Amino acid sequence: MLRAHIKYLSIVFCALIGATIMTVQTPPVQAEDVFLVEPADTSQTTTKDQRISQRKTELKAQISEQSLKTLAQKCKKVQKTIAAIKTKDEKALIIRHDFYTSSANKLNYIVDNLKKQNISSTALEAAGQPFGVAVNKYLSDARAYKAAIDDLASMDCTKDTTGFRATILSAQQLRAQLASDVATIKNTFTQIKAAVEQAKTKLPKADG
Repeated sequence: MLRAHIKYLSIVFCALIGATIMTVQTPPVQAEDVFLVEPADTSQTTTKDQRISQRKTELKAQISEQSLKTLAQKCKKVQKTIAAIKTKDEKALIIRHDFYTSSANKLNYIVDNLKKQNISSTALEAAGQPFGVAVNKYLSDARAYKAAIDDLASMDCTKDTTGFRATILSAQQLRAQLASDVATIKNTFTQIKAAVEQAKTKLPKADG
């Protein structure tokens, strides 16, 4: 079973290097050694008006009167485009979330079983820590992006064009940050793959 999980990680971490999907909202993460923290759901802890007000305050300097006038004339059409993006992104976000957390759990399984067999897991644990930190950053940003895209799709853009524009800017920034987070996570895969391959050499040979 341990060999099967190691083989799995060798495959998925290679596959992840070429993956470009992003993530979000699923059940809490259960990881033992690579600690992943499921961010709080801001839709449950804040109201939409509170979130929009905060974005307007944070991004006020980036919103011009001319951009607001232009947006007011076409915000409903923009909102339809956003709804399509939201549907597409939500599927990708869930896939990415599940992929990362499943990989963390598989990695923890290998570490725990190496320890049970008195085989050093130091290299694998060291390689796994940057992965955990990077994924936690991604999960937090993904949660914020999910909240922004949800608010964009549901708010009345004609009544609060400033809030709509501020939320668009916030979503754009978060989307760019997610791409950066994914790149950071990818950079951890080389060390993890090397550590996994090293662990394979220390396992007792299967009978037969």
